[in-house]
Amino acid sequence: MWVSSGDLCDKMNISRPYLYRIADKKGWESKFRKLPTGGRQKLYSLPDNADLSVIENTSTEVLEVKADSIPDLNPGEDIPMLQQEQAMLRAKLCETILTELSVAGSKTRAWKELTKAYNEGNFFPELFKLDGTHGERTFRR
Repeated sequence: MWVSSGDLCDKMNISRPYLYRIADKKGWESKFRKLPTGGRQKLYSLPDNADLSVIENTSTEVLEVKADSIPDLNPGEDIPMLQQEQAMLRAKLCETILTELSVAGSKTRAWKELTKAYNEGNFFPELFKLDGTHGERTFRR
């Protein structure tokens, strides 16, 4: 008896990929039938004594996790406050530069003005004291 894969999926209440694996394991013969509207449909030849029940995995095995197998995700060392402050200032500088560039008429002129203001100590003076002068190319990166 030839049965379509769609009918088998409905009857067994499983997905097509799972049906393909089951059919392969059970050795069911298959063929394709051309559909009148185009395309094709997969048919399976089922033996008379075909078991259409699906074996569910009802295992309730609980795995024990040992404390040694859990990786330590804490940082190996504390970040010094000076470096943390410097990183926060750089992030704020980047956000400010991006905001300024988004409203600037000429991005080239904006880059030059921002670089000049920073190197004179007028733009983010706290960061300028920590880092010193930078070129325009450094800011663009």
